[in-house]
Order: sequence, then C-alpha cells, then structure tokens
Amino acid sequence: MFDRVLFLDKGRQIYYGPSSQARSYFEGLGFKSLARQPTADFLTGCTDPNERQSFAGRSVVGAPSTPEALEQAFKESPLALDLRSELEEYKALTKGDQEAFRRALLLDKNNGASNKSPYTLGYTGQVMTLARRQFQMRLQDRFQVVTSFSLSVVRGTYQGVDFLQSNV
Repeated sequence: MFDRVLFLDKGRQIYYGPSSQARSYFEGLGFKSLARQPTADFLTGCTDPNERQSFAGRSVVGAPSTPEALEQAFKESPLALDLRSELEEYKALTKGDQEAFRRALLLDKNNGASNKSPYTLGYTGQVMTLARRQFQMRLQDRFQVVTSFSLSVVRGTYQGVDFLQSNV
C-alpha cells in the first residue's frame, strides 16, 4: 500500500526504498523467508537474531546481523546510491524555489520579528493573534458564553447579598 518504506533497527536506517523491493533486498543479503510468511513478518524477522534464517549453503554469520552492519550494507547498496542521486537532483531542482521562498518570507516579516526568526510576526503579534482567535472561538458557542456570564452574575449577586447580611 506504500510507495516507499523506511525500515529501522535500533535507530539505524537499514532500508529505505520501494516497498516492492524490500523483500528481495533482504533475501539478497542472505536472509530466507519461511513458507507463506508475510513480507512484514519477514522484514521484522531479519532484525531478530532468534527469527533469522539463511538460505541453504549460506550462513547467517556471513549475512549482516547487527544494526550497524545492516546499515553499512544498505549504505553500500545500489538503492542507497539511487536515493542519494535522487536527493541531489531534488536539491538542485528546488534550490531556486527555496531562495525565492526565503526572499518572500523576509519581505513578509513585520517590524517585531527578527530576521533570524522563521516567524513573520514578533512575540506580541503572535500573542495578539492567538488571543483574537481564542475570542472568536468563544463567540462561536454563544450558549456557553451566555450561560457562564449569567452564572457569574447570579453567583456575584448571591455572594453580595450574603456579604451584606453578614455585615448588618
């Protein structure tokens, strides 16, 4: 269901690429799947020393088994090389767009915002915007506003009457 999958082992990236090639990639490393084993179970089994199996004639010892070894094997794979070249192409393609975005951001900044800040409003402008939004949200539920205001008036009146009676 996914175009690409990212597979991690103890925080290390051991595979990133097309989901259709993930199973064959790990089989190429020397791991064997069980009969009728789903791909997801096979992939998680590749990182578990108790579940790993190798092809006949190949030893599990020869296949990368630690997270570091699996990560290194991926970095040296053709998939990783393709991924790096794709990333470089994307960076080159979007370089002009990024510069145009940064210029537009600088033009859009208000006086209160620092040029180093990623925000277009300064602190006070942000607080005022949030306060205005909160007030507008409260006004959407007029029943709650009227009810809470009425209860406050009734409580205040009751406490005022109680205060007057105790001081008389």
